Amino acid sequence: MLLDISNFLGRLHPVLVHLPIGFLVVLAAFDLFSYSKRFKYLQAVLPLLTLFSFVAAVLAAVFGYLLSLEGDYPQQLLANHRNGGWLLLISTGCIAVIFYTSLRKRRHIPPVFQSSGFLLLLFLTVYVGHQGGNLTHGEDYLSWDLLQEKKRPRPDSLSAVLVYEDLIQPLLIKRCSQCHRDSKRKGQLSVRTIADLIKGGKTGPAVVPGKPGESELMHRILLDPSDKKFMPTDGKTPLTKDETALLNWWIEKGKAAVEIQVGSLPDTSKIRQIAAVTFGFGQTSGTFSQAESGRSKYTDVPVQIDTLAIRQLRKEGFYVRILLHDPVLLDITLPPGHQGAWLSAEQAFGKLAKHVLWLNLSSSNLNEQHLKGIIACSNLEKLRLDKNPVGDSLYVLLKPLHHLEALNISETSVTAAGEELLQQLPGLKRIYRRQTGVRTQF
Repeated sequence: MLLDISNFLGRLHPVLVHLPIGFLVVLAAFDLFSYSKRFKYLQAVLPLLTLFSFVAAVLAAVFGYLLSLEGDYPQQLLANHRNGGWLLLISTGCIAVIFYTSLRKRRHIPPVFQSSGFLLLLFLTVYVGHQGGNLTHGEDYLSWDLLQEKKRPRPDSLSAVLVYEDLIQPLLIKRCSQCHRDSKRKGQLSVRTIADLIKGGKTGPAVVPGKPGESELMHRILLDPSDKKFMPTDGKTPLTKDETALLNWWIEKGKAAVEIQVGSLPDTSKIRQIAAVTFGFGQTSGTFSQAESGRSKYTDVPVQIDTLAIRQLRKEGFYVRILLHDPVLLDITLPPGHQGAWLSAEQAFGKLAKHVLWLNLSSSNLNEQHLKGIIACSNLEKLRLDKNPVGDSLYVLLKPLHHLEALNISETSVTAAGEELLQQLPGLKRIYRRQTGVRTQF
């Protein structure tokens, strides 16, 4: 329990660290303005600001220390940030003692010395903040190398698109590099190059050419989002269905190789479609347009979406995220324990039902009677009903949902017989049952 409290308090460090930054910036600014006769009165505020800066720095340092105990930080970067933080704390404390006690009254401090002290604090603040950024995002997140980095030219036609260089690598950099890059190898994994992916990290190769089923990368992104090993973690945006399909195709059909042109291998119609959407190639280049690629599958999604219904759901506490814009497809989550919100928003949800692609109703105390409204979600692909009082009659409720691919029924009353019935759903590929520790896949 104490360890959990320590971890929780440590994670408040990114919030609290902005307090001393703000105070110290204002302190330096007030000192600078006070050189003008018009703002001379600001001198009277400086002692109080130094005290506030010191108190805020103490809080940030204590919570930062607790955060460092979680580990999984590069030791050298952590030492740079920690040592700079202690130096800033001591310097702020010394200046606070001088300005907020009688020491200042006993001896006159020349304005130039006073301003130099404040500028020193400002310089240390920038340095410590930069080291903290390196610790969070990696040393190359803000560097000269980033300014000099040459980006690959945008392909001018579909035939010029390379699968890895233009689609896979930018996707991995966008989704994964915040935690898995050369300067911040969380789990000892970097996604910067193919060599890094094949080498992998603590749990083995991230990519096994030709074998997506043995590739740790595919395993992690296909886990249920509630799983601790699901990637990307910490609430970051998960990969879409098309992005997942693209990675799977590249590993299996493309053998995780470089310089593969779109269309150079068999079974590339879906990849050509994704490339066309990514780079905006229209029908004139012999590819699918973005609107066509989405509407060719989701034919019954209304062209217009009821924005008032979205507002109503959000007002009731729902999280509503747009996954695709044409047609508009939604990811809707009901926070745990909000059964009343589900019942009161039933009419608004009905207006959006055909737009719902992913639905999370975990831990909401909903039974089959409450869930009748999801029958209208004809395009639903992922559904979480874990920790709800639902049973074997769930099969009857979900039978009309022909596009349902993934279902979480962990900690429900669904029996083995009920699960066998659910396996008969035409589109279902994965059933998650956490209490058994087994993922049924078929």
